[in-house]
Amino acid sequence: MKPVFALYFPDILPPLAAVAGLAPLPFPLHSLRCWPDDQPPAPWSSLVAGGRLQPVTSFDPGPDSRRLQNLLRELEGRRGEDALLFARGLAAEFSARREETAPELIGPLLGQSRDRASDRQREELWQALLLLKLAENLERGEMEIEAELQAFETRRAALFRKLNGKDQEEAKGDAPAEPPPKTADSLAPPRPWRHAGRLLRAWHRLLQHSAVCPEMLLSADAEAWSLMQEFAENHHYSYQPLPTLLLPTPATDPAAPNDPIAPTGQGQEVGRQLLTALQQAAKEGNSGSAVAAVEEWNRQIAAEEQNHPADHPPARHAVELLFFPATPLTRLLADYHRSTPAAPAEPGTPAGGLLALYRPAGRQ
Repeated sequence: MKPVFALYFPDILPPLAAVAGLAPLPFPLHSLRCWPDDQPPAPWSSLVAGGRLQPVTSFDPGPDSRRLQNLLRELEGRRGEDALLFARGLAAEFSARREETAPELIGPLLGQSRDRASDRQREELWQALLLLKLAENLERGEMEIEAELQAFETRRAALFRKLNGKDQEEAKGDAPAEPPPKTADSLAPPRPWRHAGRLLRAWHRLLQHSAVCPEMLLSADAEAWSLMQEFAENHHYSYQPLPTLLLPTPATDPAAPNDPIAPTGQGQEVGRQLLTALQQAAKEGNSGSAVAAVEEWNRQIAAEEQNHPADHPPARHAVELLFFPATPLTRLLADYHRSTPAAPAEPGTPAGGLLALYRPAGRQ
């Protein structure tokens, strides 16, 4: 197994806002890709170039992987209802292939056996890849909608200022105040296509066929994180909440390729200590110095924020941490998929793991 720290889930591409908010952490996010040449699209590609996002590919989709790649690339150019209908058609095609055909009947007559279980696993993997790629595609479409809405809000605000400029000059203070600009969160359209539980099951299938073993699963999806926590509580898994990890608000463009990942100066050493402590906790199944490292990181953040005006404190992003001392995350996902805690740990798997949730400023 190949340990990978800070793997984003349950999507295979993290939201740009999450990448920006997590930029001060002393480690980049890892993103699971479907095959070696499956490069993240723009603007994620600039994050890969700058070291903020590191693609991870460690599994083979199977002998028909080229056909799968072609189907998923055909999905790339589709949006909205068209993408959903196309995906459903592909899923139905995968299911239809379970029906016995003449070639499948010839093999047994010649004394050959067919590995139906392996074929079933491959079909499940294909469906998981399809679902995750569809979610990625729709996430990109949603970003385009958000950008259009943001541009509309900018034009509306400019028009409002222009129309009220004369009144404000004639009667200062009497003109109505300019409406506050809407944030990206308030502009985001609903997501009827998203189902966190289904994404988690697809994620489990993906890791089943992968040599990647995440030491930390980090998400900005509160629903997916809550589902995992609720499952752990209901099935009496042992876990420990660590102190909330505080983050400063990044002041630069989230897609800028050359922005630093970690704070400078003394903060770099504190960041290295934090990374080492969290990795050691996951590997050994003992929180040990992890609590002290998180607290020291938070003190460093508080010290840097002393330079800000008291009446304008910086907005704080945060990361909630759940530490599982005796349950590797691959096993936790497998047990969630089966709904019964029965999956054994594989050789080389870390003793424990960290489940992390990114909370943007204003959602504490």
